[in-house]
Amino acid sequence: MEGDRLMNPIEQLARRQLVVVTGKGGVGKTVVSATLGRALAAAGRRTLIVEVDPRENLHQMMGTPPSGGDVLEAEPRLWVQNLKRSEEHTSELQSHHD
Repeated sequence: MEGDRLMNPIEQLARRQLVVVTGKGGVGKTVVSATLGRALAAAGRRTLIVEVDPRENLHQMMGTPPSGGDVLEAEPRLWVQNLKRSEEHTSELQSHHD
């Protein structure tokens, strides 16, 4: 597909249903996720940034309160959510390992 190589990276990512940002701690995943989320929303995509980190830092970059597991609107077409394990869920997981 010759046309795909000529598209800018945001246009290429906007064609995807799911984009996952992963890596070791401290490499900038939250910054990259926030930046991509904003760019994709600005390009017209409805975008949900899901953070899986108990420290819940994404809200600071997005100007929202901590989500506490809820989906919060940050900007038009852009939402954020932190998937924290609940105490109940954590206890259930621990009981399966005992």
